[in-house]
Amino acid sequence: MGLCLGAMLTGNAWGDQKLLVTDILNGGEAELQVGYDYRYANPTLVGGGKITESRYQSTVSGGIGVAKGVELTLSVPSVFRARELGADGVESHDGLGDLTAGASFSLPSSGALALAAGLGVKFDTAGTRNAGTGGTDFIPLLAASYRLEQQVTPYLYYRPVLRGQGHPDTHSLALGAEKAFGRRFTLDGKLAADFETAAGDRTSWQEYAVDLTGYLQMFPNVYLLPNLGAFQHSRRTVGNEKEQSVAGFTGGMALYCYFP
Repeated sequence: MGLCLGAMLTGNAWGDQKLLVTDILNGGEAELQVGYDYRYANPTLVGGGKITESRYQSTVSGGIGVAKGVELTLSVPSVFRARELGADGVESHDGLGDLTAGASFSLPSSGALALAAGLGVKFDTAGTRNAGTGGTDFIPLLAASYRLEQQVTPYLYYRPVLRGQGHPDTHSLALGAEKAFGRRFTLDGKLAADFETAAGDRTSWQEYAVDLTGYLQMFPNVYLLPNLGAFQHSRRTVGNEKEQSVAGFTGGMALYCYFP
């Protein structure tokens, strides 16, 4: 909370935030977010037996505006514990994750329509001995939103993760909407679909998710972000293991600070 003291003392009495995917920071603005996330599923393996897949991590991210509609971002996760399906069963790992750096831009638009694009690069900074992936990923972004009356803003975006080096790519599509309830609370609802390609000993698979996030203003420019979600992913094969389709849930909490 001490890091957000400057955010509380700047801007207007009600504060502000730039959490919408098309809200790009301008020169002199900055933001900081610290979040905790949890993911759980209990799939059945083909041939019998159940496994537990879970991931509990914290992510620190920040952004700074360098010009009108141009921002630079950094983020790094810290994995407390992760259990995921590997080629020979469930694999566990923890530690610091890879650093991701990116840039986002507001694109020319008019009226209530907002367009944005960006590119992130996840560098191989952690290595496979910690919680890294052992490779470099490229993460482009295309997003659009439209502000309607009654403080409702629908949005959509496409964000692929291009891994290369024999690793599967992931193509993510999302459609959602923000609804403001007065000045102190906003609800974000989102439907998302992830499509992962086949690579190496992994088959292609899909995941569909619903996600709800609240923006609860605690102080001017300081927000608490509770999150709940559920997902369903299709059957997949990883090495010698074949996993049935399974449903799971996600949850989290984050603190967000905006520096106008």
